Amino acid sequence: MSCKNKNFGQIQLQSVAVLIMGQSPPGSTYNELGQGLPFFQGVKDFDYRYPTPRVYCTAPTRIAKQGDILFSVRAPIGRVNVADRLCAAGRGIAIIRPKEQSDIRYIEYLLRYMEPTWNVMEASGSVFGNATKKDILTLPLIWPHQHTREKISNVLRAFDDKIELNRRMNETLEEIARALFKSWFVDFDPVRAKMDGRWQPGRSLPGLPAELYDHFPDRLVPSELGKIPEGWILKGLDEIADFVNGLALQRFPAEGDNYIPVIKIAEMRRGYTATTGRASPDIGEKYTVEDGDLLFSWSGSLEVTLWSHGRGALNQHLFKVTSAYFPRWFYWGWIHEHLDEFRWIAASKATTMGHIQRHHLREAKVVVPTDMLIKQTDLLINPLLKAIITNEVTNRELTKLRDTLLPKLLSGEVRVGDSDTS
Repeated sequence: MSCKNKNFGQIQLQSVAVLIMGQSPPGSTYNELGQGLPFFQGVKDFDYRYPTPRVYCTAPTRIAKQGDILFSVRAPIGRVNVADRLCAAGRGIAIIRPKEQSDIRYIEYLLRYMEPTWNVMEASGSVFGNATKKDILTLPLIWPHQHTREKISNVLRAFDDKIELNRRMNETLEEIARALFKSWFVDFDPVRAKMDGRWQPGRSLPGLPAELYDHFPDRLVPSELGKIPEGWILKGLDEIADFVNGLALQRFPAEGDNYIPVIKIAEMRRGYTATTGRASPDIGEKYTVEDGDLLFSWSGSLEVTLWSHGRGALNQHLFKVTSAYFPRWFYWGWIHEHLDEFRWIAASKATTMGHIQRHHLREAKVVVPTDMLIKQTDLLINPLLKAIITNEVTNRELTKLRDTLLPKLLSGEVRVGDSDTS
């Protein structure tokens, strides 16, 4: 990392931080029951800023403290998260522990700024699969006076705090939407409440407005799926939505600057990066993705997301899910209900990349209520999904602004403090 500001010095990472390379203990010490410390093995465990615990370890060998920076040393190299608790690091992660607590944020931002550099190095072949201890210790860092470092960190922190607030808000909104969907259309709680007399005409229950009383039946009747509300019908998942499979986009190369970014599974997780592919914009509306579209990866890592990273091209192994009749929240909810089943099907296939097939969508049954109930429910759930998408788009713009501001702060083009020397 070069420094164009004469007032800013440059040092190596080893001067300001301790490096601990991760190590994986025996697999017999792993569990998913919450026993021991959260065990992070690589980028698959990373989220926006803090990793998400999935696996725990009862005999950790490399332990990160709260506030330590977690740095991925295996492809994709250079991704950064921060430990928000005591945790264990596997061999896909290096622990970077700043020597001064006040430098944690500044070093974190520098490392995030350098992510595209690692992407280019990997793409060019100058880095082969992993980053060594020497690679990391000798990373050059722009290093202004402490006063300036703190001011730069505080400016960027304001963006991150807002982004994190929006992310937490979205987690809550999604929990509410999915809980309501499951209660009404999977567990049939309103119907059961009417059957046992807990819900009476003209009275409300928690989560059940009185005005919806007449829209729910008061009986469950036999079906091939088990008992379902009277008057509701069964359909296959592929009958309530259209699942458009993406294209092999290498057959639609971009010409010069006339392109749209390619959306693969990696983009579903992180949005566009420096390594995102490019495709011709002439692929047609059917295979073009816009903010708010529902994407479902049916191969490899089966995931569902409401897209929020701008216009893009749908790659193969991804479905864009739409419906001319049913609202987005309805098929969004049912895909989530069948997601664990689909993942089990994919994992059981004796191939290197498990997947589901069209007939699995047909065999996945959904329960369809009356049109009027769907319309009434739309008034409750659709605003939640719209708010989620709005927050995600806002975060995209905040991230772009933060990442644009960082090099300007480091170059001195945008000043945050006095002309201190390092």
